[in-house]
Amino acid sequence: MSEKKILYQCKSNHSRFDDERNAPMYCDDKVAWGGVGYYFWDSFIELGHFWGVKKKKSNYLIAKAEIDFSNKCFDLHNNPEHMKTVSTAKNEIYSRQKKSNSEPVTLCTIITLLKDKGILDNYEALRFLGKNSINPKTSKEFTSLLSVSTDPLKKQQTVDLCPPIQLCLFKSNSLNLRNYKIVFDSRNNTKYKRSS
Repeated sequence: MSEKKILYQCKSNHSRFDDERNAPMYCDDKVAWGGVGYYFWDSFIELGHFWGVKKKKSNYLIAKAEIDFSNKCFDLHNNPEHMKTVSTAKNEIYSRQKKSNSEPVTLCTIITLLKDKGILDNYEALRFLGKNSINPKTSKEFTSLLSVSTDPLKKQQTVDLCPPIQLCLFKSNSLNLRNYKIVFDSRNNTKYKRSS
């Protein structure tokens, strides 16, 4: 069973990305968290604005699209079995690294290993929550934290009402991606202001 989900993709303002027919934008950056693919923010346009303002230096487009979210997504945000699979792979890599003294293990390293082993062959996308990926002190306009404690002596505990969940689609049509449309262009709009 699938559920319709809204996604947002932030892209640099370059002429080849202005045309919705050239969508979605592929990321082959070596530091992309989940490896190569088509990256989207889950549900909240504010996250697209965060990426545009902080990473694209306010020269950006945001596109909105729909997917059919289903069990074809390897979900590290909401599926304990998928989390255990990644944890097992992480431990496997760590045990090998003790012998070889390699670089730190990243999510990208683990996803690459799982793909190489064929474990992700039946999946079309990866979903994950980037913990601490948005600093609420320096990016207040893009976050929505709600306090859960009124005790000033306790560490401030919050619920994130705009969590930075990302999806990396492995193909441009994964999870039935459709209705891709540019909904914000920084060249035609003034500075971003949060609506709520």
